[in-house]
Amino acid sequence: MELSQGDRAKSQSIGFIDFEDDKVLENGNTLESEQISLDLVQKIVNGLTSEQSYILHLRSLGHTYDEVGEGLGLNKDRVKYQLTKIRAMTSDL
Repeated sequence: MELSQGDRAKSQSIGFIDFEDDKVLENGNTLESEQISLDLVQKIVNGLTSEQSYILHLRSLGHTYDEVGEGLGLNKDRVKYQLTKIRAMTSDL
C-alpha cells in the first residue's frame, strides 16, 4: 500500500507520529503498529555487537548454527549462546 503525501509527511516528522486509528494495511496491521515494530527492531539492532548482528543476519537467511560458526570462526555453542543473549535483550523490551 502506498502512503499518501500527507501520510508520508507524518512519517517523516520527528517524535511521536499521530496515526489515524482506522488506517489498516493490506496485511491487517495499522500504520502505528508497523511503526512500533520498526522502532523495536531498530532498538534491538542498535544494541547488538557486530558478532551478534552477523549471527542474527545469517540465521535469518536460514543458515545452521554450524554454518554460522564456520563463517565467524566460532563453535556451535558460541553461536547458540549469542542467540540466547539476543533473545534475552528482546524479552527486556
